[in-house]
Amino acid sequence: MKKTTLFAIFIVLLFGVTQRGFSLTIINWTSYSNFNSATMTFGGISTNSVFFSDIDSFQALFHSHGGFVNVKIDALLDGTWTNIFSTGITGFASTTLNSLGTLNFAPGIVSGMRFTSVPGQNQTFHYFNGMRMNFAAPATVPEPGTAVLLCLGLVGLGSWGRKRMKVNN
Repeated sequence: MKKTTLFAIFIVLLFGVTQRGFSLTIINWTSYSNFNSATMTFGGISTNSVFFSDIDSFQALFHSHGGFVNVKIDALLDGTWTNIFSTGITGFASTTLNSLGTLNFAPGIVSGMRFTSVPGQNQTFHYFNGMRMNFAAPATVPEPGTAVLLCLGLVGLGSWGRKRMKVNN
C-alpha cells in the first residue's frame, strides 16, 4: 500500500473512533407569555447546557420597568434548584434570551426551569409563549478500551511499515 493510502486509513480510523453523536432535546415553553416569575417542570433530561431560541417572530426577553431588578434563571438540576444565570438590570433596555448564548452548568438531570425577577415587578419577562429551550446532551467520555485499541493499531501499523522498509532495503 502507498503511504497516502495508509494515512487515509489512519485518519478514517482516528475519526471513526473519536467522533461522537450530538443529541438535542427541545422543550417549548407552554406557560405564561408575560410574567414576573414562572416555573415549568418536565420529564428529566440528561444535560449540562441550555440555549434559548424562538418559535415565532416574537423574541422572549426580559427588562426592567424603570427601576433596578435582578433577573435569575434556575434549573431544577438533580432535584435542586440551581442558578445558571443572573444579572442586574436598570431601565427599559431589553435583553433577549437567545442573545445569552449557551448557559453551561454541571452535568445532571434537569427536570424544570424557573425564571424570576427580584424585587418582583409586573411583567419583567415577555413573549415566553414563543420560546424554546434547547438542551444538549453532555459530551460522552470515550471508554479506556477505545484508546488502547487505537494505540495497538498505531503500534501495529508502525511495526508493519518498519518491516516493509527493511524488506525493500
